[in-house]
Amino acid sequence: LRNPFVVTDLSLPDTSRATLAVSAELVNVSASPVKGILRGNVAGTDIHFDQQVELGPNETKLVRVEPKPIMLNPRLWWPVNYGEQHLCDLVLQFDTPGAVSAEEKVTFGVPKVTTEMHEVDGAHGRRIMINGQKIFCRGGYIQPELMLDWDARRIDNEIRFYAEDWNLALMLERS
Repeated sequence: LRNPFVVTDLSLPDTSRATLAVSAELVNVSASPVKGILRGNVAGTDIHFDQQVELGPNETKLVRVEPKPIMLNPRLWWPVNYGEQHLCDLVLQFDTPGAVSAEEKVTFGVPKVTTEMHEVDGAHGRRIMINGQKIFCRGGYIQPELMLDWDARRIDNEIRFYAEDWNLALMLERS
């Protein structure tokens, strides 16, 4: 059981339900096929799930839990000075007949992070919102996406966009 991962989603403005996309890699290191059950629970909630999994000899499989669990009335994660950083613990186990062959725990929060371009008095910028609330970001003009999941191509495109936008603004100002 490797790389357990949870992605949360809220249907804003409603924050009474969070959908959890749970995944993990399961690895069979034996030369024989393995059948088992991927079990999970989120501490302090009524979220529990079981999913049958079959692995071939020496197979690694990315398993996504279906249907996606729903967390009712989640305690939301907020940035510093906006609220508490509530975190949850998900425990995953892979059970084979007669034994628990692996167990992992992953800690996650429940935020909804969105961005948008906006304009104020002819100046353009990127607005970051968490859980539907505008967030004041301190730091440089060019910031990586908050969850840090951009690939190299996306980073290059964002920097190029800001550079071209800045160069266009300078050209218009000089004309």
